[in-house]
Amino acid sequence: MDDRFAVLVVDDDPDIRETLREVIEAEGFAVVCAANGSAALDMLGRGFRPALVVLDLMMPSMSGWELLSAIRAERALADLPVAVISAAGGRAAPQGATHFLRKPVALDTLIDLIRDARAKAPRRRERLPSITDHGTLA
Repeated sequence: MDDRFAVLVVDDDPDIRETLREVIEAEGFAVVCAANGSAALDMLGRGFRPALVVLDLMMPSMSGWELLSAIRAERALADLPVAVISAAGGRAAPQGATHFLRKPVALDTLIDLIRDARAKAPRRRERLPSITDHGTLA
């Protein structure tokens, strides 16, 4: 893996995950996807540190709110940038989120957030977790 910073996309809708993955990869960023908060937390617990987490709120197994709370409660993850994307909620970012984007997501805005997070992240090489052919945690 080269030194591009990875983006973790967490969304239970496979069409949204795939679309976001394609758009983000087309801009030159590595992407890892998780279908729910539990899978994402497992990756983070194994040491994966993306430049940005793109997080849906409404998911089964572990919601985005629960994952966001778990990220902020864990000292090693507390400063991880999290961009929440959701059709639910108001105009303000949920507590603990660094950014909030309403669905449908303005892709230009999302790419700008990723570039900003990459520029602010410490230089490091990431070992990506094992993923399936569809870019989702196995």
